[in-house]
Amino acid sequence: MECLVEEWILKMVEEEGNDSGFCHCDNCLSDIAACMLNGLLPRYLTTTKGLLASHLIFMRHQYAIDLTTQYLKASELVRENPRH
Repeated sequence: MECLVEEWILKMVEEEGNDSGFCHCDNCLSDIAACMLNGLLPRYLTTTKGLLASHLIFMRHQYAIDLTTQYLKASELVRENPRH
């Protein structure tokens, strides 16, 4: 799950560019990832076959919405409460 969240954060930061209004330092991005992971259901994998299945779940529309929602909540929280 951590890999999917990290990929999603990088995708969103790239799409937003500097217009996001929050810091893109490693601390802030790590805080966003932690907040997102706390808000998402865990998905445990033990094989690379499982990783493929996880990516298929990731591709589903609802899961993309869930990731985006958690990203927006987390980035707002970090923007309001930076730890650096």
